[in-house]
Amino acid sequence: MNTRLTLTILLVAAGTLSVDTANATHCGAACHRLFGRSQGVDYGCSSQCCHTVMKTQRKVVFEKQHQTCYRTVYDTVMEDRTVQSTRMVRQTHCKQVPYTVCRPVYETRTRSHSYTVNRPVWETRTREIPYTINRMVWDTRTRDVPYTTYRTQWETKTREVPYTVNRTVWETKTREVPYTTYRTQWETKTREIPYTVNRTVWENKTREVPYTVNRVVWENRTREIPYTVYRTVTEQRTRQVPYTVYRMVTEQRQRVVTHTSRRPVHYTKTIQVPSGNWKTVVEQRPGRTIRRVVQDPGTWTWDPCSCRCVYKPGCCHVVCCQGAPRQCCRRVWCPSVCTKQINCVRYEFETCCKTVPYTVCRRVPETCYRTVCDNVCRCVPETRVRTCCYKVCRCVQETHYRTVCYKVCRCVPETHVRTVCYKVCHRVPEHHVRTVCYKVCRCVPETHVRTVCYKVCHRVPEHHVRTVRYKVCRCVPETHVRTCCYKVCRMVPETKCRTIPYTVCRMEREMRSRTVHYTTCRPVTDCRTIQVPVKVPRQVPYTVTRCVPRVVCTQVPVTICTPAPVCCDPGCGCEPNCGCEPSCGCH
Repeated sequence: MNTRLTLTILLVAAGTLSVDTANATHCGAACHRLFGRSQGVDYGCSSQCCHTVMKTQRKVVFEKQHQTCYRTVYDTVMEDRTVQSTRMVRQTHCKQVPYTVCRPVYETRTRSHSYTVNRPVWETRTREIPYTINRMVWDTRTRDVPYTTYRTQWETKTREVPYTVNRTVWETKTREVPYTTYRTQWETKTREIPYTVNRTVWENKTREVPYTVNRVVWENRTREIPYTVYRTVTEQRTRQVPYTVYRMVTEQRQRVVTHTSRRPVHYTKTIQVPSGNWKTVVEQRPGRTIRRVVQDPGTWTWDPCSCRCVYKPGCCHVVCCQGAPRQCCRRVWCPSVCTKQINCVRYEFETCCKTVPYTVCRRVPETCYRTVCDNVCRCVPETRVRTCCYKVCRCVQETHYRTVCYKVCRCVPETHVRTVCYKVCHRVPEHHVRTVCYKVCRCVPETHVRTVCYKVCHRVPEHHVRTVRYKVCRCVPETHVRTCCYKVCRMVPETKCRTIPYTVCRMEREMRSRTVHYTTCRPVTDCRTIQVPVKVPRQVPYTVTRCVPRVVCTQVPVTICTPAPVCCDPGCGCEPNCGCEPSCGCH
């Protein structure tokens, strides 16, 4: 905290010195320029006087310093301590506990319940309903209807009908089938692609931008700051610290080790080994079935409409024909069994025992004491007061104008041409010829003649006249009256009473007792030795690197431009070397 406060005071002091130095340089020329503007002096035809002055700039530099400090490290040491512990021993007891049980006693009671029932009363009434019906009256009439009948007259005739039967003949032929394959051939070509590029053209322009400058006015003030400083007081103390050391004691012991070993036993056994060989079997398979369409012979039919015989072709149906047989070869596995003897080994387990000596290490605790010096640090607070100088900043706004140069970007399109390489894929055809064997089914037509008997039908027309009776129906309306019986339902309320049984549960108390087992704990005090970890402090040095601020003063050249005021009054007291121009009349 003190380091941060010191660093803040140094930074404020460095800023104060730099501001004061800049204002006091060159006999207050910089302050004269600000004062002239704030008072509003008219400079008229005055010119600016620019000169370079050296400004003292203070800079805070942090230097690293290494400092050795000590911190307290606590080591854990196990210490034996006798502790009395109390353990609780459980004991089980029995006792009789009385308790009350509520036994439910159920009683059946009845109560009367009155309710109202609506009894339906039906009354039969009648009413007359007039209605109209249409009575059907049939009149019988007659008329003559001429009609024509055809008498069938049959004649038997014969004719010879030639028909053709196709006999299937198979022939094996070969033919050359040309086919074409395409080979891919790549060819590299180039082409020019025009493209447009926008070239950026920058133009410089200027404009006046008003801006506000805050002039800082500093005021020096002081205040007292109380702070607390802690002074470290170190005291040295000593104490006896017990610790436990374990000493290793070696003892020789023996133990019986049982192990199992495997003993090989050789024997011979006979096994059946399956084997066999492949045989080639030639099989004859029927040829494939070929479906072909066969048309039956047609018939001549007498057409009474056209009075002539019309030929009616036969029906077409599909006939399956068996193709030429073919021979196939296939391999058949013929299994067989061979007998042979093999040598086998089986392992039998044997149990063996042997005595093995071994060494046991046992730790024997020993208690030792050592003297430890402890440094106890105690911080004593002290209150102090320091005077702090600080500055209060107040800003005064001033408006200025400055010329700002800016660039305007304009894009000008330019056309360029680039060459692009690309590949073209050509498919080059290659012609080949292969020989294909195929079978040709050739049908050999055979012509046969058969005699067909057929009948010719002649229809002889005959004209007749018959008398037909028919009935004509006409509707005659008649008015009737019918009596309709209907029922009217009227609800008559009736009061009835019914008995409702219900059950009432009454709880009766009974006193009972039960045996309750409970456990009590009896304290038993035991003494035992435990190891308690004790913290032993020790001082460990370590190096701390801290940054110490240091103020570095450098001279920086600063160019100051001040306007030369017009001296129109001879009594203004201007010096000859004040920097005014000769034409202003100051000399």
